[in-house]
Amino acid sequence: KDTGAVPSVSSFKTNNTGRNQPSVSDVSVPQTPSAVNTQNENTDDIRYSVKADMAKEGYDPEKISADEMIDWLIDKYGKVKQGENPARDVAVPKKTAANRPVSLFARTMMEAGITPDWAMSEFEQAIIDGTLTHEVITDDSARQWARKFNVFDSTKGRSSMDIQGMF
Repeated sequence: KDTGAVPSVSSFKTNNTGRNQPSVSDVSVPQTPSAVNTQNENTDDIRYSVKADMAKEGYDPEKISADEMIDWLIDKYGKVKQGENPARDVAVPKKTAANRPVSLFARTMMEAGITPDWAMSEFEQAIIDGTLTHEVITDDSARQWARKFNVFDSTKGRSSMDIQGMF
């Protein structure tokens, strides 16, 4: 049962460097409201827009396979260029929505020889779900974010190490 408590010192073990590290057997993660990050809640999350976009175009996304969805995304947004020395040929869409590019990490991992075949469908599903996409941050949007959280005012006179510690 998860109590939301932070692991006690007794659940830490000393490694060969003399430092304490959490025991591998301690898998508890505090889930109390104060321990969960709420600052970056994104109210306009579009991760599931692939299915919605397909439905708008007359498809029934519940009856279409992940491979067909990937092909649809490639037809709509294009295909990510092949990596340098791919172990396998994969087709990865450039985007899942007009403003959501697919991370090149997805292409790299899908092309890697070390990636097991069974994981390919997991990567495809993560692309469709939007897990392997990212938001493009422009200088203007970064400045707006900084102003929203008063970053400029709170960082005056601080070193870059102090500022990094704030986030």
